Amino acid sequence: MTYRFLYELSHDEALRYRDEFEAQHSAKLRELRQVIERSGGDTGPMDGSFESLVPLWKWAKLRLDAGLPELPPTSRSLATRFQRQDEEANGPVSYLGELLEHYVFDVVAHLRPMRGWRCTSRSRRL
Repeated sequence: MTYRFLYELSHDEALRYRDEFEAQHSAKLRELRQVIERSGGDTGPMDGSFESLVPLWKWAKLRLDAGLPELPPTSRSLATRFQRQDEEANGPVSYLGELLEHYVFDVVAHLRPMRGWRCTSRSRRL
């Protein structure tokens, strides 16, 4: 399959991606906490602050180095489906990236609250 960047999505795909991302957001944050706990990591520093990213990156690096045994090899991210990535090559790593993306989204929203999404695609502004 050919990889596509998110900005290359069609108008309809971008809207579906946004809707699915929002619908899954709370569940993905809970899942990230569960994955960290299953690995023996500490979720205490996950307070939504900018500073909380440092221990999260350290944990993620250790888990990546360990091969992500906490995630099933069949894990698939939302982006994998929309970007048409090779699923075999991007399973657990892409999925962990998605879990981290949801947390970073919250950190940024904490620093600068949003009123809503503004999506764009190459063809038109959404």
